[in-house]
Amino acid sequence: MSTAATHLVPDTPLAFALATAGRLDRLRIYHGGNRTVDARWGGLRLPERPYAVYTHDRALRTHDVALDFDGKRGDPEKDAAQASSLLGRAGIWHVLCSSGGGGFHVLTTFSPGLPKETVADLAAGFGALAPSLDPSPLADHWTAAIRPPLSPHRSGGQSRVRQPATEAEALRVLRFPNPNASAGRVLALLPRVAPKVPTTPTPASPDLTARYERPASARTMELLRSGDMDHRYRTGSEAEFAVVLGLIDAGWSEARIREAFADPGNLGCPSYQRRLREGAGRADQYLSRQIRKADDFARAYPPAKLTVDPGLAAVVAAAEAWHPGGRTGAADRAVLLAHVRAAVQAGSRTYGLAWRTAAEWSGAVKRERIRASESRLRAAGWVAPDGGTTEEGARRWVVTSPEWGGEKRAQSLMPPNGGEGGGAGARWGPGPGHPLWHPRALGPGVRETLGTLDDGGRPLAAIARATGHDRKTVRAHLRRLADLGLAAQTPAGWVATGRSLDDALGELPPDAQTAAQRQRERHQRERAAWRARKGTG
Repeated sequence: MSTAATHLVPDTPLAFALATAGRLDRLRIYHGGNRTVDARWGGLRLPERPYAVYTHDRALRTHDVALDFDGKRGDPEKDAAQASSLLGRAGIWHVLCSSGGGGFHVLTTFSPGLPKETVADLAAGFGALAPSLDPSPLADHWTAAIRPPLSPHRSGGQSRVRQPATEAEALRVLRFPNPNASAGRVLALLPRVAPKVPTTPTPASPDLTARYERPASARTMELLRSGDMDHRYRTGSEAEFAVVLGLIDAGWSEARIREAFADPGNLGCPSYQRRLREGAGRADQYLSRQIRKADDFARAYPPAKLTVDPGLAAVVAAAEAWHPGGRTGAADRAVLLAHVRAAVQAGSRTYGLAWRTAAEWSGAVKRERIRASESRLRAAGWVAPDGGTTEEGARRWVVTSPEWGGEKRAQSLMPPNGGEGGGAGARWGPGPGHPLWHPRALGPGVRETLGTLDDGGRPLAAIARATGHDRKTVRAHLRRLADLGLAAQTPAGWVATGRSLDDALGELPPDAQTAAQRQRERHQRERAAWRARKGTG
């Protein structure tokens, strides 16, 4: 999206948006009056304007049951409190927020997502219970949306968490969705609505499953599969409680935990399996008590806060600003953004990414194309294998920003003629790390235009198609290049003159030269730090 952003790393507003959204490819942005725009998102950054996330996934399953109580329709605070009390009686995890515009939101997430029939019954039941309910976020349409916690309101103010007590607890509630079957408990308490729960399970959305049900730690899985071999716990129930707590910390749903405990190949849950042989009812009651106890313990003593790599913001900004030319440029950029998205979700520049996930996020369909793009990104210094795989079998990677790749990467980005003028093989553009392309000098857009020129001459229309810019913008770029002697117009079209970039930099105004020189010094410091970390300095 073209909207300027302030959130470049997974901060609290972005974390709430990711936890609330049913889909990560689109975002609704407010543009004044009653006008909203549906914009591309990708789950990487948030706009400065007021925004809302869509509650449905692509299959129109409702991931976020958003109860929006509007002050224009009645008493929103009273209705929100009543809805929150009802959800609490049904054992449904939820979050209560003040919307910032006088209304209230009650948000609860479900996995893998409720079908439209169940959502329609919930909307009818809560509508009969609360006159101030706005049913639009529960509509059976892909445009159904809600503002997540901490998001700005178009009339001023900001959505604030009222329940639970802290934002960290609220984020945890939204990140651990309720199972679909639990919606029946809510419907049973609502007026004039008969319980209607789907009889067949709905397939899980790949995006939501990957985000909410993560692989548990190696210690938890070993305890689940092999039992308490080291006799660290006094009783079998304590060992089972440790397993349940580890699975809850990993975001597993109650249904997923019950499925793992029922597997006879897992030796770490003998108490549950003994009760299961006596009857499913006793086993389910026992496991439900363990899950409630583990959940209360996890809320009182949450796991250590995820630390975010401080260099991740620079990587995100650099990757989103990168627009390579050439036949494979668009595909390479899409694959790079898939790697960046995996790094953002992991909160670190070291992460795991399977080729199937990269294919889904980038739009590629063949493994060979993913591997070819990753090979080119490795040669350019964007990504590098970290060695080994994650617990789920995904390959481990490291992503880095363009200026941190050292001299080897800078040379690999140069065109065949040394990077001073372009050339037919300048797939990555002429010298992206050169200070001449600083935004206060010529800028990256002019670099892209120069990277499309060759010695044979290219007409204006061909340059516009290669860069993706309109002709007016390309013409302005060419004029700036011609003023500095970097490009010239011939009867056959525009050509690169091959003039040194350093010589052209010397003709810029003093303020542009100062900004470019500061960028060059910063790049040198970062390269020196990178070489020191790698032990090559």
